[in-house]
Amino acid sequence: MSRVSGIARQYFRNIIVQSGLADASKFEPMSSEIKEIGYLINDHLTNTFMLPINNEFAAILYNKHEDGEGTTDEKTLVLSHTEVPEIYQGKGVGKLFAKEVFDYCAKNDLKLILTCEFLQECMKKNPQYQNLLADK
Repeated sequence: MSRVSGIARQYFRNIIVQSGLADASKFEPMSSEIKEIGYLINDHLTNTFMLPINNEFAAILYNKHEDGEGTTDEKTLVLSHTEVPEIYQGKGVGKLFAKEVFDYCAKNDLKLILTCEFLQECMKKNPQYQNLLADK
């Protein structure tokens, strides 16, 4: 994800809405407290996706899927927990983060098993990502 300030994000949102490409009601306002959102980080050592927000991080924890025989599937991730700093909760950060992770997984041909209720809800509201779900 590129570094986009809140002002730039609002500017592009306005252009898209004014052009008629999107309905304004589909956008959730980002908080004015969010000055900068950094690049998506996939920390393979801790099995954590991280998203820098100002001087803090949102995180999605994952594990690689193991079948009943102990074999690890490197291409299937089990996303188990989402954590957003309290100050940014309820401001659209988690949904933006989920979409960034879903996009990353799509680009890297990864399949997902979602055990995190928040991510399950995000998936329901974004059916374009349904093809990422692994057969259990």
